[in-house]
Amino acid sequence: MAQLDGTRVGRPSFVLGGEAEPDLAERLLQMLVVENTAGLYRCEALFGNWGTSDGGVASFSRSEKLDFGKALQVKHGDDTLFDGRIMGLEAHFPEGDKPQICVLAEDRFQDLRMTRRTRTFTDADDASVFRQISGNHACPRTLDLTGPTHKMLAQVNQSDLAFLRERARAIDANCGWKVTNSARNRARAATAARPSSRETLTCANLPCWRTWPASARAFSPMAGM
Repeated sequence: MAQLDGTRVGRPSFVLGGEAEPDLAERLLQMLVVENTAGLYRCEALFGNWGTSDGGVASFSRSEKLDFGKALQVKHGDDTLFDGRIMGLEAHFPEGDKPQICVLAEDRFQDLRMTRRTRTFTDADDASVFRQISGNHACPRTLDLTGPTHKMLAQVNQSDLAFLRERARAIDANCGWKVTNSARNRARAATAARPSSRETLTCANLPCWRTWPASARAFSPMAGM
């Protein structure tokens, strides 16, 4: 069917490790992309995991195509809806239906969540602290912050992400990851706090395997936020 003027194809496209993956787009069953002020920008995408190719069974699994830490982009035309890395894989085997695989991904803030340390910043304002931490993770940033110079700021057994969010709350600022065609870290002054959103994914009565890399099981994801 010819596409009507003024309309766009709703199905997104996927890029894995810098390469387009049309098979993922064709097998997409459902997708959720969530951003809020209290946590990470995350993506959950569910794909059909059964088919044939070259006379054999073709399925997605933990392999060269889908693996932990692999870069994942979700695009709609020229717009980037999500840009991050794969952090978890779920194998679903619903009764009376074909197998499915769920890809769980987080944005670049995941690097900051996984880095936990104790250190101090002396004679520094918050803008310089943001600049140093984002530089530690090679994150491009746009800063629009005002505030006093502190004699000492202490990061005590906190993840870099938790410490940044703590400092952002202290100066009434918002720290977020802006997804555009060129993703960038952005901290901007906020006149009022934005309401946070909360989503809960429930899978009832469906056998499900969830796999995370060993390093991600060291602590609860909520502990680093």
